[in-house]
Amino acid sequence: MSASDLDRLRQRISEEDGLVVAFSGGVDSALVAAVAHEVLGSRMLAVTAVSPSLAAAERRQAREFARTRGFAHVEVCTDEAERPEYAANDGNRCYHCKSALFDAGEPVAAALG
Repeated sequence: MSASDLDRLRQRISEEDGLVVAFSGGVDSALVAAVAHEVLGSRMLAVTAVSPSLAAAERRQAREFARTRGFAHVEVCTDEAERPEYAANDGNRCYHCKSALFDAGEPVAAALG
């Protein structure tokens, strides 16, 4: 990511009153979460989907990343493994996984306003 890309990301995030970041602990979501925390501070919350598809090591890494960076982080249980569309393992499997996360994270975001 170039410096100008990072500046654009910061600018875009600064336009929000608050932000819930879908945080898998991977590189992309870790970058967004870290920048959102830098820009918004306590007005940012990282949410990690917990299900059988999340490896225990990845869950620990996500927790540790959030802890060391000092941002709020919650875990929500998701049900993608129980959804027939996800179990079909077609080309849209990732969409169904993200859809399950957004369904589980929506009440969290609503509670935060």
